[in-house]
Amino acid sequence: MRKLNREQMKILAAVSMVADHICKIFFPENNAANIIRCTFGRFAFVIFLLLFVEGFFRIRKENYGKHI
Repeated sequence: MRKLNREQMKILAAVSMVADHICKIFFPENNAANIIRCTFGRFAFVIFLLLFVEGFFRIRKENYGKHI
């Protein structure tokens, strides 16, 4: 199984976020079919949070604020 690198994860998260926003704009009703359809977009936050935490541990803690 092939692993994703950081850039591929960023692209996946961005596509997921755009899909979530499109889903919320064009399908505002809150039914079971819509929830299943829009689930893919909810992974964006998890991926961005993972990348943020990984970056925090890759850079020394006292300098991380300067890099953001």
